[in-house]
Amino acid sequence: MLKNRPQLSRNMDKNNALAIFAGLLALSVVAAVLYPLVPPLVFNSWIALQILTHVLRFFGGFQLVASSHDMEKYRRSVNQFTAILVISGMLWGLTGFMAARWGNNLHHLLILAVVTGLVGGSISTISPIFKAFMGFIIPATVLQSLSFYSAAMLPSWAANHSMRFSSAC
Repeated sequence: MLKNRPQLSRNMDKNNALAIFAGLLALSVVAAVLYPLVPPLVFNSWIALQILTHVLRFFGGFQLVASSHDMEKYRRSVNQFTAILVISGMLWGLTGFMAARWGNNLHHLLILAVVTGLVGGSISTISPIFKAFMGFIIPATVLQSLSFYSAAMLPSWAANHSMRFSSAC
């Protein structure tokens, strides 16, 4: 790893509070947009997982600083922090599928704007640890992109299958 990992860890920990605040703010925006649309079980599960990842991320920042002087503990802390951010990125990416499934195009675009803001903000907050940075942005952006593809394909797929079903009857 890097020789300056104590400094990187301190920078990451300092930025972590800002990233958690931005994540919680984005969570409230997404909640305002999707709460009336998404079934409660799906929405509440997503919210609970988001809150859990934010709590784990908070403690993961402290763990990075505490382990920065021992190479093996630092590697383990970076891997754990990266895993948390991969899950967080996947959860943010899944918001696009929720908007595509239960919302309309405006909801989908609002969710895209929120996730794009989080990804853009992660450049300054998560990038001191590149592995964790990539672990967040790749799932978030790939899943958002796939949600737009699925939203574009869903009406034509449903129309084709309903036509087949009605012609079979």
